Amino acid sequence: MIIKRGTLVSFDATTYTASVKLVGSQTLLKSVPVNKAIKAYQMFANNEVSIVFHDETNPSDSILVAVFGDAPDSVEHHTADDTLTLAESGSIHTNLGEDGAMTLTLPASAPEGTTFTFTVLTAQELRVEISAASKSFYAVAAKTTDDGGADLYIAANAIGSTATFVADGNGDWLVSSMFRADNDDWGLTQP
Repeated sequence: MIIKRGTLVSFDATTYTASVKLVGSQTLLKSVPVNKAIKAYQMFANNEVSIVFHDETNPSDSILVAVFGDAPDSVEHHTADDTLTLAESGSIHTNLGEDGAMTLTLPASAPEGTTFTFTVLTAQELRVEISAASKSFYAVAAKTTDDGGADLYIAANAIGSTATFVADGNGDWLVSSMFRADNDDWGLTQP
């Protein structure tokens, strides 16, 4: 078994694989499996990584086991509607302190792997909205496409309800995980 360092080039949150350039080499490894204990929000381009090779002559027999570098892991408590930016990818957003329904809008044209997590911390409706007409959420075992008004959203209002959204690179968003507190459902709405 051999451990090598590399630089993360890209990450696919759907297949949980990465492309990595090995340090001191021009070799680009593609579709390297990533240890599932590593959170998607840690997988940012240019972060250093460690890869374990079970057989150095067979790069497909490897796994990315560690990430080194800063990854946004901040928590932002919103008290008003907001449009998120790509720079906020990897962060957690809540409605703590809000006294009514609130809409947080995902960025348009987000690159593949852009990730946001949302958690209800005030018993008010927290909406996560698509920002581009005719784009889709893949959630609750279905694809739901915006009707052209750029106002499709998913919402919950029970404290503790949490959902994570990952951009697919084509303008659509995958809901990669949902936690429903008190049987609250993250419901899809097309006004």
